[in-house]
Amino acid sequence: SCKMTSNTDIIPKKKTNILECTKWKTSGASEGDSILDFHTSNSVTEYIFLDGKETAGRKGTYKVKNRIVVEIKWSKLISDTVSGTINDKTMELTEGNGLKKIKYYKIAEY
Repeated sequence: SCKMTSNTDIIPKKKTNILECTKWKTSGASEGDSILDFHTSNSVTEYIFLDGKETAGRKGTYKVKNRIVVEIKWSKLISDTVSGTINDKTMELTEGNGLKKIKYYKIAEY
């Protein structure tokens, strides 16, 4: 048998922002709930529960500013941009020019 030695340590990939590789869920009843999956450093997918099944919804891009403020663009339309604030385990987003606030809770980090 042979022994291998290495002087290079394996360093885990550093997250570029606090939302990368996290999932967030609304707190309402299970029907119509949505999950936001921030799977890369700038892309997000929304999943909606319909008839008890998780269905892929909108896909978009996002930015995190100062580790607190998040802005999500679902399309090129200005009206399809939502923004809000991130706390440790909660995130509050405002849609529709400030008319609708949605609270999300962190459910996973991967």
